[in-house]
Amino acid sequence: MDCTYTDVDRSYALCSVWLSEDRTLASYYCDEDTKSQGSLIGYGDSWNATCHNPYDQLCSNAKQIADTGFHCTDFSVNEDWSMGENNFTVSYSSIASNHVWTVSYSSCCWISSLAWYADSSWLVSTKLDLTPRSDNGKINSSPVSRSPAIFRLHEGCKQSLRIPVEDPDGDVVKCRWASKIESNIPSDSFPHGVLDEENCVLNYGGRSGNGWHLCSNADLGRLPSRNYRLPKRQTIQ
Repeated sequence: MDCTYTDVDRSYALCSVWLSEDRTLASYYCDEDTKSQGSLIGYGDSWNATCHNPYDQLCSNAKQIADTGFHCTDFSVNEDWSMGENNFTVSYSSIASNHVWTVSYSSCCWISSLAWYADSSWLVSTKLDLTPRSDNGKINSSPVSRSPAIFRLHEGCKQSLRIPVEDPDGDVVKCRWASKIESNIPSDSFPHGVLDEENCVLNYGGRSGNGWHLCSNADLGRLPSRNYRLPKRQTIQ
C-alpha cells in the first residue's frame, strides 16, 4: 500500500493497494470470470483512519474513508489464493491536518499451507502525515515497492532477493521487518532469511524450509535526501 499526494490538487491523497488472501476461508474469491471482467470483489468492509491523541476528541473513534473492494488480477486454485488491487482517495477535509493518521484494513486469512501462522489474520496499513516539508513546502509521499507478491526459492540454494523500492520525493529508503502491532504477524515468520535493512535485500541462506513462508510483513522507512525538518516518520507495510 502506498499513498501519494498530488501536485495538481493538494486536497487529497491517492492510495494504491495490493491484496492477496486465502480463497477457501474468504467469503469471496477470484476466478477466471472475475479476473477477465475486472470485477470488484471483497467490498462491504472499510479502510479506517485513526489518530492517537488522548487529549483530542477527534481521535476517539476511527474514521471510515473507503470501501475495501478490489479488482482481481490473479488467483490459484491449487495453491488456494486470490490477488487483486484497487485505488482510493483520502480527502484532507475528512481528516485533521494536525495529526498523523494510520490508514489500515485488517481481515482474514493467510493461506492454510503457510509453514508459520497459517490461517491467521492480516493487516495492511500506512501512515499519513499532512505536515508540509520544510524543504519544498509539499506534503511527503510514501515510499513504494513494486515487489512481486510471490517469490519461489529452491530449498538448499543460497539466494538473494532485492526488494525494489523508490520514493516519489527522492528520499533514501530502508527496509525492516514490521512488528506484530503493525502487521498482525510476528517478525519471525521467515526464520530462514536475513534482511539487509540498508540495501533492502532479503538473503536466504539455503536452510531447510520447504513450504510456503510469509515474508510480506516488511516495513519501508525513508530518510530525507536533503536537509529539512522531518516532523514524523512515514511508513508502508
